Amino acid sequence: MIKRESLTVKILIKHIKQNQELYKSFNFTYHTQKYRLDELLTEILYVLKTGIDWRSIKSHINWNTIYKTYIKLIQCLTVTSYC
Repeated sequence: MIKRESLTVKILIKHIKQNQELYKSFNFTYHTQKYRLDELLTEILYVLKTGIDWRSIKSHINWNTIYKTYIKLIQCLTVTSYC
């Protein structure tokens, strides 16, 4: 099962890298960025797969960071001109 999740994360990263406006938020060009994109995507997929609340995430990443990343990805991937 971990192999399937890592494949999903790789596919999502590849898709995000194709959108340069979106990817610049995740390639450490900002000095305040702490977490890699694969870490964030893994946590997002965990929440979506299990159905737990965002605040119930047991991770070293704050739940609010994961949720804001999720919202940003949803907005940018559904409406490409919004990014």
